[in-house]
Amino acid sequence: MINYPARRKRINLNWTPIWKSVGENVYYKIDTDKQNFGDYLALPIYDYMTDRFGLDKNKKVKKTRHLYTIGSIILLGYQDATVWGSGLLRTDPEGSVWKRSSYRKLDIRCVRGPETKRRLMENGYDVSRCLFGDPGVLMPLIYTPQEYDEKKEYSVILHMNRKNKGIDNQIDVLTNDWKKTIDQIYNSKLIISSSLHGCIIAEAYGIPAILLDCVEKDDRFKYDDYYHSTGRYDYPVCTTVEEGLKMPIPEVPDLSELQDNLIKSFPKDLWD
Repeated sequence: MINYPARRKRINLNWTPIWKSVGENVYYKIDTDKQNFGDYLALPIYDYMTDRFGLDKNKKVKKTRHLYTIGSIILLGYQDATVWGSGLLRTDPEGSVWKRSSYRKLDIRCVRGPETKRRLMENGYDVSRCLFGDPGVLMPLIYTPQEYDEKKEYSVILHMNRKNKGIDNQIDVLTNDWKKTIDQIYNSKLIISSSLHGCIIAEAYGIPAILLDCVEKDDRFKYDDYYHSTGRYDYPVCTTVEEGLKMPIPEVPDLSELQDNLIKSFPKDLWD
């Protein structure tokens, strides 16, 4: 699993840098200056929320604390932690992840969606005050994209940038410039994406999105998690880009309730 170096008696933001699996639930950081777009958004979102509530990220507190935000990271860590907007990756995590996590204390304020909440509850976690919302939906409050002279008819985003030379109009989600990536999404009339945060960020900025169904280990858990949080149980999915381009343009959901959930549930009391 990923080991996060912690600052003692501080609030530690935990997020996932680009990593590579080297064994069951064992990962290492890849030597690159680029990051996976969705995970990378943890940094501007955390800056925005702490600024919004006038919180000092370097404030000394009574004990070392860990805050889990964007991404499917709840079971990747090993610490006691506060969960705000994180999710689970798969329906049934591999190996002994649940057993390993049984000794952890998770203070669960908000999760990505109802599927994560259900699995946590089934495994004995207290989700009684848990709200729904992926922190990515807050990005329009944080960043106004640059408008290009002309929008592309469509753009394609492949999860973890699994490049395919046969696909046009790809947006690279391995990036060191998250603003540029959002600009490219915003300046597309349609997003076809196998990256969950490709879909989320598109919809957050009012751009229709269709899920490209080449997902991890054929498990749509994390995608269901997000879409179900918006009340959509029959959401648009295509198996090829060509199929997606022939589909009706989907409606963009109203994400304001999820934004409100995230703002309301941000654990500012950790700084007390």
